[in-house]
Amino acid sequence: MASVSASSSSPPISSPGIGSGLDINGIVTKLVALEKQPLTRLQQDAGLIQGKMSSVGQIKSQMSSLTDALTNLASVTGWNNQSVSVSDGTSLQASVSSTATSSSYAVQVKQLAKAQSTISGWFTVPLPAGQLSIDVGTFQQGQFTASASPVHVQLTAEDDTLDKIASKINASDAGVTASVLSDARGQRLFVRSNATGEDHVFRIQTDPALAALAFDPEASTSQASTLGMGLAQAGLNALATINGVEVSSNTNTYEGGVSGLTLQFKQTSAAPVDVTIGQDNTTIKNSINDLVKAYNSLTTTFAGLVKYDAGTKTSGPFQGDSTITAIQFALRRLISAPGPDGKQRISDMGLKFQSDGTLSIDDAKLSNRLSSQWLSTKDFFTHSTSGFAVKLKSFADGVLGTKGALTNKSDSLQKLLNKNNNDQTAINDRAGRVERDLRRQYNALDARLGELNALSSYVTQQVSAWSNNKNQ
Repeated sequence: MASVSASSSSPPISSPGIGSGLDINGIVTKLVALEKQPLTRLQQDAGLIQGKMSSVGQIKSQMSSLTDALTNLASVTGWNNQSVSVSDGTSLQASVSSTATSSSYAVQVKQLAKAQSTISGWFTVPLPAGQLSIDVGTFQQGQFTASASPVHVQLTAEDDTLDKIASKINASDAGVTASVLSDARGQRLFVRSNATGEDHVFRIQTDPALAALAFDPEASTSQASTLGMGLAQAGLNALATINGVEVSSNTNTYEGGVSGLTLQFKQTSAAPVDVTIGQDNTTIKNSINDLVKAYNSLTTTFAGLVKYDAGTKTSGPFQGDSTITAIQFALRRLISAPGPDGKQRISDMGLKFQSDGTLSIDDAKLSNRLSSQWLSTKDFFTHSTSGFAVKLKSFADGVLGTKGALTNKSDSLQKLLNKNNNDQTAINDRAGRVERDLRRQYNALDARLGELNALSSYVTQQVSAWSNNKNQ
């Protein structure tokens, strides 16, 4: 009888467990899961760290809003803003800069600035070729003085219409603008100075053939003729009185006469208009309102982060955290501290604490304080060493700085998160190695058991065959 080896009769193993009947995949999966058990805690910790980092980012944003509000309040120049009011806005408008001082002025607009304009007679036939020379200058006491060399406009035989002449003038950049007016009688050339005032008057000199387009302000008339254009509007300066003193401007904007004050003339006024300059309380009020909003946001955020709820026995993410609680207490201490004189506090400025630690504004008290005690209020906020806004801004800038408490907190949390990620990677790597080792070992065991099972079946078959032969 031919011998049969067990190895030659054993079937090939195509999947783990076929040879042995063991659930190798299930066994390995469970063992690897045990190896990965620490991942659950690490992932939970990572979520908590990321939540804390988000909370620190929120505090940073709110602290930044606080510094923005304090920037104007802590600056002396921020308190020097002025406001201006006008009793009749139809005749003039006014604006002020920080150099203006509180005062009141009676302003009457006598005359608006006008740009000189001229108009020709009607033309119904083509115009001849020739040259126009345009001067811009001043016209005072009946005398014209050119301010620069004339601009020459050469008209050819092809420039035989007023439209073409107007285009040539406009392209010359002579300081005037030309246009054509048409009606039933024909076309007329209209020329206007590009600027208002007596300093921007123009003169047009021409060849004899184009005399109908000439204009001399020293000999001007209101009627156009074959000898020249007529004056449609004289170049005029704006005229006004300020507290009875006459002032003039070549535009309808007047500035420089009163430091920091700019007047925009709109129309003449029959009587003086009151222009009042005073301290700009609105800007300061807005800054104080922004300060209160930013502080209240921080207070609410801190309260949620460090609280402990006895009912649910749960803590905020930073409950007991020394860095966050230190910032919270320092901010509260600065808000409650007295001002430069050691006596006045924010309650004297119209700000008061609520039961939850936030602030509210007593607008009437604040308004009265700003109107009646401007200088002392300004000093309370802006004193160079102990001003309320100065100290508070210095603190906020410090905790937000590159080496500040919030920056350090963010950095330390990032390091924890990086370590956590590294630990998760290490566990996954180790679990991968364990899985590979286990599969190698179990696959070897499976193959060996498969061989033993095949041998056992062969031996059983042989014993059975011998027994049958004996019985025969």
